[in-house]
Amino acid sequence: MQTQLAQAILDSAARRPAIADDYGGRFNVYRNNYRITLHNALRTTFTVIERLVGADFFAALANAFVERHPPHSPIMSQYGDAFPAFLDDFAPLSEFPYLADVARVEYARVQAYHAADGARYELRDATAATAAFDRPSALHPSVHIIASAFPVHTIWLAQFGDDDLAQTQWLAETALVWRHGASEAVAVRPIDVRELALLSHCAAGGCLTTLLASCPDEQDAASLITSFLQLAADGVLMPATPPSDHGDTL
Repeated sequence: MQTQLAQAILDSAARRPAIADDYGGRFNVYRNNYRITLHNALRTTFTVIERLVGADFFAALANAFVERHPPHSPIMSQYGDAFPAFLDDFAPLSEFPYLADVARVEYARVQAYHAADGARYELRDATAATAAFDRPSALHPSVHIIASAFPVHTIWLAQFGDDDLAQTQWLAETALVWRHGASEAVAVRPIDVRELALLSHCAAGGCLTTLLASCPDEQDAASLITSFLQLAADGVLMPATPPSDHGDTL
C-alpha cells in the first residue's frame, strides 16, 4: 500500500490508490505541493539550464526527472545529483550534448556552497611558502573539477552577460568550482592542463616539491610555483596534514 501511495505521488499517471480516497482532496494538494517543491529545487540549482532550454521546456524536463528520480535526502540542496546524467540520456536533447556538463557545473556550485570548511594555507612569507612546497597538499572540501569536451565554462558564464555563443570557439574546457577562501563566495573558472595536473597530484596527497623535480626547465617550474601559490591563496589547495607542534606556520 505504501509503495502504491508513493508511486501515485511521484507519477501523475499512476493509478490512484484506494487509501488516497480517505484523504479527500488533501491527497491531490499534497501531491501537487510535493512536486512543486522538487521542481523549485531543480530550478534553483539549474538556473542556467533553464535559461538555455527555456522555462516551458525546463518545466517538462523537470516533470520527467521528478517522476523517475525521487529524492534520497530531505535536504533539497542535494536534490538533482542525477540530473546531469539524466540530461545525457534525454533523447530530445541529443543535439545539445553540452547541457549535461553545464548542469554538472551548476550542481557543483551548490555543493561547494554547502561543503564543510577546511584548513587554509597562510603563506605570509617565503619561509612559509617553502615549507608548504614540501608538505603534502589536498583539495579543499568545496572543490569540484568538471572536465568537459565542450567549452563548459564559457557556456555557463555567457548566461550572465552579453556574450554571443555563436562566436564561441568550441574547444574542450575544464571548470574549477570552489568556495573562495577570502570571500567565501562560490567561484568558477577554467583551468589549463598544468593546473589540472597540479590539482590531481595534490588530490592524491602529493607535495609540490615532488612535482617540481619532474619539470623540464626553470620556466616550467616557475609557472608551476605561481599556480600553486595562487591556488593556495584562493583556498583551492589546503595542507593535507595540520601544522606540527614545532611552530610550522602555513
